[in-house]
Amino acid sequence: MMAGRRTYLWAATAGIALVGAWLVVGLNPQLEQGPVTWASEVFDQGDRLEWAAVDPAPGEAQIMVSYRSTGPVPVRVAAVTDDLMVAHSGLSVIGEAEILLQEDAKPVVNVPRGGEFAVWQTLDLLCVDLAAGTGAVARHVRVDVTTLGITRRLELPLAPRSVTLWTTTDHSCPG
Repeated sequence: MMAGRRTYLWAATAGIALVGAWLVVGLNPQLEQGPVTWASEVFDQGDRLEWAAVDPAPGEAQIMVSYRSTGPVPVRVAAVTDDLMVAHSGLSVIGEAEILLQEDAKPVVNVPRGGEFAVWQTLDLLCVDLAAGTGAVARHVRVDVTTLGITRRLELPLAPRSVTLWTTTDHSCPG
């Protein structure tokens, strides 16, 4: 009778430890800035701390930033858009293609352990109220990351630069 109780306690303890490990890994995806960044010609790239564009036409302001998965398991990454600045967002796994092209970006990618991915974004002043001579700043890229079935929204830094879209005219949300 005592051996059965010990076996039960041992199995329960092992189960709790496994669930705890699953939660720790699943709730803490590990991503770091990668070595590759790019911005379209509309941006002034002279400043080392900021990419800035003044009155870009719709679709002109495009960036790409890479990140590396440093966690112990593969991750699934989904692109996120918002109603402030990100008009379109897509993803590419670095190493799957010889040349990275924004046209080949997908809304969701599976990134292997230790793999790198690129986040492509088309930025615009979508629904922000701005006075002439002001701008909107992006300091993060938002993505949804799924690890071991647990999805979290992450704000990955746009290091070493932020992105600013300036307007020379008053800009407001439609409606």
